[in-house]
Amino acid sequence: MADIVARQLRSLRDAVAGRSWPERLPARLEEHWRLLDTAWSTDPDAVHKVLAYPTVSGWAEQCLRRLGQDPAGNGNWPVSEAGAGAMSEAGAGAGAATGGTTGGGEDSALALDLEHLAAVAACAALRAGRPFSVELLPRAGVLALPALGAVAAPEGHRVLVTGTTDIVRIHLPRPGGQVIVLRRGWRPGVWRSADPSWLPLHPLPGARAVLDDLDPFRAPANGTPAGRLQPARRLRWRKVWGEATALLERTDPERSAHVAEHIRCVIPLEEGPTTAGPSGAVFATLPASPAHLLALLRGSPAPKRDRAPVQPA
Repeated sequence: MADIVARQLRSLRDAVAGRSWPERLPARLEEHWRLLDTAWSTDPDAVHKVLAYPTVSGWAEQCLRRLGQDPAGNGNWPVSEAGAGAMSEAGAGAGAATGGTTGGGEDSALALDLEHLAAVAACAALRAGRPFSVELLPRAGVLALPALGAVAAPEGHRVLVTGTTDIVRIHLPRPGGQVIVLRRGWRPGVWRSADPSWLPLHPLPGARAVLDDLDPFRAPANGTPAGRLQPARRLRWRKVWGEATALLERTDPERSAHVAEHIRCVIPLEEGPTTAGPSGAVFATLPASPAHLLALLRGSPAPKRDRAPVQPA
């Protein structure tokens, strides 16, 4: 799955070049591509884990569709230095020709979607153990970090996020100027904070999957994601998941190992069909019983495999 997302990212970079964008957007995107490239050169496996998170692919697909491109992507990634420079020059030139603005509301919404690349790059750098400093743009009052969590932040104001291998600081803008500090948890990929403003994703028992009710790009093509779950609802999800996976482990160890390895997140739905797709996500309304969830997990397909090289020759 990560290799597919890598191709999507390359296609996204190519599609962005040559269009007119708001002032500074091409330069910011280039910085984020370079941060991804740096993370890749440090620890490719760590970056793969971030790219394989299902909502990252969902974000890339949405951007590609809005750009009129094949949502499956093509080409290779990381971005070469020459390619990143070409993107910046082409985008900056087009922006200058139109006064640095986009053509309307649709392009403005697309530009906001593209800004999410900063969050993807930050998570990749964090996972690879590279220090980083990026400015993120909240969506609908929420600043989300894929596979980690989110924090409420004023819309329309950039938020500085800095990180090292062990600590992340989210610098909320004034008034207030609050700094939320995240520290690495006991479980890989989990970051905790004593600050109640931080909304972490919640690990599910018996697997590396998390319950994701935060990511702005979590919506399936034919369903409506649930909003932020109340604690009682979240506990019910954990109970149903724990009982279903425990039963699966007893009755079908091979399938149990598959679920533990390949399912990355469960995305609660308000309405829509229950599915377990090759992206590594389970989309479901709250199952009536562990048996209902067990039936779904028994039939979850293997993730998409792609042997195309990620690193350009």
